[in-house]
Amino acid sequence: MSNLISLVFIGAGPFSEQVEIVRDINHAEPAYDVLGILDDDENLSGSTVEGTPVLGGLTDANKFQEVKFVLGIGTNKSRESLPNVIAKLNLPQERYETLIHPMAKIYSSADIGAGSIIHAGCIIGNDAKLGPFCKVIWNAVVGANNLIGQGTSICPNATTCSGVKIGSYSFLASAVSVSDEVTIGPMSHIGMGSNVTRDVPGGASVFGNPAKVLNKMPVPEKISAEWQKTLASCG
Repeated sequence: MSNLISLVFIGAGPFSEQVEIVRDINHAEPAYDVLGILDDDENLSGSTVEGTPVLGGLTDANKFQEVKFVLGIGTNKSRESLPNVIAKLNLPQERYETLIHPMAKIYSSADIGAGSIIHAGCIIGNDAKLGPFCKVIWNAVVGANNLIGQGTSICPNATTCSGVKIGSYSFLASAVSVSDEVTIGPMSHIGMGSNVTRDVPGGASVFGNPAKVLNKMPVPEKISAEWQKTLASCG
């Protein structure tokens, strides 16, 4: 047991979905010991989720010195609050564990950021680069030479073609298709089943085949600036 990595999960809501990856990894070869969950919902204090104790709120993270954290938050509704959650935790990125299901295919030249979660059946293509805290869910395909910004979620059966760039804290719903070389700005929402064939501005919600912009929200200046810096550093 001493060689196992101790894990604390952030958020009770996504716990059931994410802990299954840990169980499947441990089934192949024991690697993790799940200690508990941190959640700010006071109604959960002292309770358990699937037998796993809720140990406190997010600000209690600094009490756990010898553990890794799993940040599974990444729904469309939570993508706007995710930057605030990360800031509240105030942990170095190396404290977050990256979870990759044994049945995911990750090309050797791909680069997966700290704290990312890759589910069963996903394919991450050659030379793809995923920032920290990304979620790629069942059977999604991230194409070759993609650049995926921090905190982005790509839902089941979504597919991105070669050379796609997706800005930080974006959300691609199920069965989305993104054409070659398309750039999607940060904090965008791509609706279920949409076919994206042209660039999408930051903060936009798009839907349809071909996808059209339905509305647009402002993107915080800090997130826009960080995304532009990421684009510049990757050429």
